[in-house]
Amino acid sequence: MFVIWLYEALKKNPNLSRADYENLIYSKVRPGGDYNGYVESYSKMLVVNKLNADLGLGFKDLVLSDDHLVG
Repeated sequence: MFVIWLYEALKKNPNLSRADYENLIYSKVRPGGDYNGYVESYSKMLVVNKLNADLGLGFKDLVLSDDHLVG
């Protein structure tokens, strides 16, 4: 699904920024988002960082790395 979301977003906006992509993923996988399925660790950490910023919790951001590479 992530690749489809990215493809559709790039069709609409070829200059899609990293922040735009993060906001797109967050909107899909956040609690209450419309994605219903497995969420990898990168997306979980993205959600934690966004909630931390939105709620002003003041925790150090998690380093976003993808340790669920599929080959």
